Amino acid sequence: MSYLEELTLHLHILSDSTFISGTHLDNEILGHMPRLHTFSFYFASENAIVDSTIRISNSDIEQTFANIEPRQIGCLIDYYTCRRLICRVFSLPFKFERLSKITNNIPNIVFNSVTDLELCDKYPFKHEFFIRFARDFPFLKSLSIDTILAPNWRCREHHLYHIDWPSIVEYPHLMSLDI
Repeated sequence: MSYLEELTLHLHILSDSTFISGTHLDNEILGHMPRLHTFSFYFASENAIVDSTIRISNSDIEQTFANIEPRQIGCLIDYYTCRRLICRVFSLPFKFERLSKITNNIPNIVFNSVTDLELCDKYPFKHEFFIRFARDFPFLKSLSIDTILAPNWRCREHHLYHIDWPSIVEYPHLMSLDI
């Protein structure tokens, strides 16, 4: 692999303790590829939450990727249940077609290549989210939405119904919707 010049890598790890580390990536993989000049990646690790008082942030993960310019890397950490989190680190611009288990916590990045997306969260997705979402995923063809509570079940927010749903959100390429 020392002669490899281009590499596109998509890796999803199910683990109880492993996080994607830029330091490990440099030492164990990239350090052995001196001719590599193009590296596109998407790493996701699903982990058990061992200590709920310790919350890992995007900057905690990004700091381990010191050899990659900050504007060329994206990080997204989703605590999608009280016992599980998923940590994603990816090169920018994002080059992959599928994202799964995305919560309300989407960074301000345009994902032009994503055509297949799965949203899941214990909290309802609000209208503002879908407006931003349509802009950030302009070529989306397949969308799956899984929430525990539907938006209309927010009993204490009934006065916001007319404010919260003011306009139609369009997805011009959407062919499949699973709710």
